[in-house]
Amino acid sequence: MEDEAIFIYCLADCIVKSTYISDHPQSQMTQAEIITFVMISALYYRCNYAITNKVVTCFKYFKHPISHSRLIRRIHQIPHFIWQVMFILCKMVLKAEKSKKFIIDSFPVAACQNNKIFRCKLFTSDKYRGYTASKKSYFFGIKVHMTVSEDGIPIEFLLTPGSVADVTALKYFHFNFAKGTKIYGDGAYNTQKFEAFLRETSGITLIPKRRRNSKRKNTSEDEFFLRFRRGRIETTFSEITSLMPRSIQAKTAKGFLLKVLFFVLGYTLKRLLKEA
Repeated sequence: MEDEAIFIYCLADCIVKSTYISDHPQSQMTQAEIITFVMISALYYRCNYAITNKVVTCFKYFKHPISHSRLIRRIHQIPHFIWQVMFILCKMVLKAEKSKKFIIDSFPVAACQNNKIFRCKLFTSDKYRGYTASKKSYFFGIKVHMTVSEDGIPIEFLLTPGSVADVTALKYFHFNFAKGTKIYGDGAYNTQKFEAFLRETSGITLIPKRRRNSKRKNTSEDEFFLRFRRGRIETTFSEITSLMPRSIQAKTAKGFLLKVLFFVLGYTLKRLLKEA
């Protein structure tokens, strides 16, 4: 863990310095140290900040560790674009966007169990009640919509309320891919209008799994990819959720969403650490 912590700190320090964000003179921990702490927590301690703080204090990873409450405030104060820059830098180093084939799908992250919805204080609107078709069950929380490369490296992701359908989330993606790129998805992404829009504006082909009686047939090559290669995104989702606890502990909706972000970023960093 020590080598990984040094690598993450060097990466975080370069990002912070490149953005010209200076730390307050009285800050005991720098922003690079806070980012390193968060990534260590996501990779090894399921974003349990209290346990992580005890471990890093015991091993003296930081010269001036701070209290748990102040640590939470510092984490929430880090600008969101810092995490975006880190994510973009990781996928650039992994050369994930050089592929011509990508996969799109989503997975749910429950904020609470169904029988405890009435006690949930993080999310109170019915728009967070979603349905997982593969498990034939309802959940209360958010969805992580994601595009990955053939190797399962996250390219782009977004968080939406649980009730947002996969086909609806398509319009929120940027799809900054080269002309001729193919994006594969399951049957939930069947939308003739958006397929035509992507093809005409960007030269990108969206290829969902078609119904047997569909008039729009996929080629044999695309059908082979959908059948044998599209499942790679499920492996990515399993590896991301393996970093998560059974129930994500957070006192605010922002804290919950940040932890989900950290798990996705932590998985991407994990892939980068394997390549380093």
